Amino acid sequence: MKKRLMAVLLTAGMLLTLLPVSLWARAEEIAGSDNGGDSAVSAPNGDTGGDAGYGSSPSNSPAAGPSDTDSGNSNDGSTDNGSGSSNDGSTDNGSGSSNDGSTDNGNASSSDGSTDNGNGSSNDGSTDNGNANSNDGSSGNDNGSGKTETPGTTPNRPGSSDGGGGTVSAPVTTTKTVESAWITRTDLPGYATDFYTALVTGSDNNQPSDVLTQDSSYTVNTRLHEDKVSSVEQVEVVTVTEPDYLAEFPADGDALAQESVYTLPPSAGDQAINYNTLIQGNLVRTSAFNGIYVTSVVKTGNSSFDADCETAKDCVMTAARSFDRDHPEVFWLSGKTMLRIVTANVSRSGNTVQEAFFFYVLADSSGFSARDEAYSGSGAIQSGIQKRDQAVNAILAAVPRSGAYEQISALNKWLTQHNEYNTSADLYAIGNGPHRCLSALTGSVGTTGPVCEGYSKAFKVLCDQLQIPCVLEMGNARATPDGAVGLHMWNSVKMPDGKWYGSDITWDDPVVAGKTGAVSGAENEDYLLVGSSTVIRGMRFDASHQPGTDGAYGNGPFLSATAYNGEAVSSLPFTDVPGGAYYADAVQWALDNGVTTGTTATTFSPNDTCTRGQVVTFLWRAKGEPAPKTAANPFADVKSGDYYYNAVLWAVEQGITTGTSATAFSPKDTCTRAHIVTFLWRCLGHPGRTGQGTWYDDAVNWANGAGLLSGTAQAFSPGADCPRADVVTYLYRALTR
Repeated sequence: MKKRLMAVLLTAGMLLTLLPVSLWARAEEIAGSDNGGDSAVSAPNGDTGGDAGYGSSPSNSPAAGPSDTDSGNSNDGSTDNGSGSSNDGSTDNGSGSSNDGSTDNGNASSSDGSTDNGNGSSNDGSTDNGNANSNDGSSGNDNGSGKTETPGTTPNRPGSSDGGGGTVSAPVTTTKTVESAWITRTDLPGYATDFYTALVTGSDNNQPSDVLTQDSSYTVNTRLHEDKVSSVEQVEVVTVTEPDYLAEFPADGDALAQESVYTLPPSAGDQAINYNTLIQGNLVRTSAFNGIYVTSVVKTGNSSFDADCETAKDCVMTAARSFDRDHPEVFWLSGKTMLRIVTANVSRSGNTVQEAFFFYVLADSSGFSARDEAYSGSGAIQSGIQKRDQAVNAILAAVPRSGAYEQISALNKWLTQHNEYNTSADLYAIGNGPHRCLSALTGSVGTTGPVCEGYSKAFKVLCDQLQIPCVLEMGNARATPDGAVGLHMWNSVKMPDGKWYGSDITWDDPVVAGKTGAVSGAENEDYLLVGSSTVIRGMRFDASHQPGTDGAYGNGPFLSATAYNGEAVSSLPFTDVPGGAYYADAVQWALDNGVTTGTTATTFSPNDTCTRGQVVTFLWRAKGEPAPKTAANPFADVKSGDYYYNAVLWAVEQGITTGTSATAFSPKDTCTRAHIVTFLWRCLGHPGRTGQGTWYDDAVNWANGAGLLSGTAQAFSPGADCPRADVVTYLYRALTR
């Protein structure tokens, strides 16, 4: 039976951030018992019962920024020669009523991002251990609320300090920009997108119990004693295997993925599951298989049962395969997807009905494993993750801090000059290693060198860390008009001009006869950021690279007709803003709209930091310089003659900021990334507000999902100082989209 995968256009305006939004419970385990008792339900971390959320919010708060003591004259405001008296993230042990990012141990009544141990009544993003009754995003521990998981940390740019005073080596983040994910190009039902999110959070390595990293997920206990709990009518197994992309042979349509379908007699393991009590996201362990329960389809009285089952298979497979393509940093999976569909009798509203239950199989008693045999233990996975993170950090440390074009060029140069296309005589006997990101990230040559998958996946991993939108493309390719056609993988990249461009890192590192080793001297940028009509070696790019049409992968981004001009001449008056810089359009907008005039007539100073006074003034100007409704000024450090006076009063009235204490705004303190995105988020009405996590989590999640962060910092560090280039970029993207 040939499988049909769904490919539906993403509806206009739909955004699905890969930061956890609507998550299942962390996959709970249902295991057979050794004494024949009832199945037990427990969270993988050993706690019994309760829903443990898959994802967690960053725990590190913005560090207090240093005082701005620049003495240079700036057209954005007055000369800052003083030292701010109160920093964001300060500790307030008094009775201040309004603290941005503060810790309030007194009786504060309105503390942004505070920890309230007293009787505060309205704390944005606070942790409330007292009697506060209105805490946005708080964890209320005063009335015995449920356990909250230990949050993960937000990655930092290598070499940066995030409030801890030390150098931080960033782990590879699973967070993607919206444009970087195939899952956003499908129109899948909620259970399928929840399943996709479960795979993401189950592999991000921020919890010991991550389901895709622990050995127990892939170990089937065939000797498990199980009692028959349910009556099972049928078991169907569907397996889809991804092909090897080696440019060796052509394929079309559904042939890009090979499927097998067969039925099995119901096993003791199938009959040991209590299907009446299954919850989506449960991790089921039986003597027959280990798997994640995804969804079910009612059979009794359902005339469209067969069609509904096909649709469910399509959706689950599409979600699983999208995860594989969206998250090449997860290198330890085998590339095989198995579904186990069990039709069982269940009780629904007092009636017995038949229902088909869909499980994503991690391992089964026949020897199938979703894990690559090269990573047969969690220790090997952890070792590989450490190697991956070290390699990524080392590469990014040599990449320019800004400029998407410069960064992409640097990535291409590193990958082509540190790798050699695999030289094995039989590329079908090389295993999965050369097809994974690690092969190219670590620099490999000879028979361990990467093939096109390795190059392309490594490139995407690196682009994801830079928050440059990048997707994996796969399909047929040929280098010359009379060349052989074969399966191939490459990338599409979205640049700051809003257009997509093709990039083939593999073909920029050609094999040269008589040359061995990483550097052949033929490394180039011929296939870097090209357009669909760009002609290379006698062929247009859209003729030499033809994406496959199977499933979700037939709905890829449309490429620009022409190649990206990364060296375009800037029309701006600033000599320090190149035309190809990611922030060039934002600076032009800021200049056109009177948001800023630069630091001098000919410089913008994109890498300089901004003060709180400057950032609030930028935002106020962008909103048309509205007059404050009252002249009441609670801040002793904001005088009527200051350039930011009206801006601060307006921002306080609008709830954009409340100051660093009841009497201080600290206009000369450096503005962090968390503060600027939070200011914007509040200004726009708190979009996507959940009230969960730290005071800035909702703002950061919104900013990521809205594309504000794409192509700016390598990894978003909330406590890091925000340079002028990123400040105007955030403003431009937030207020013009």
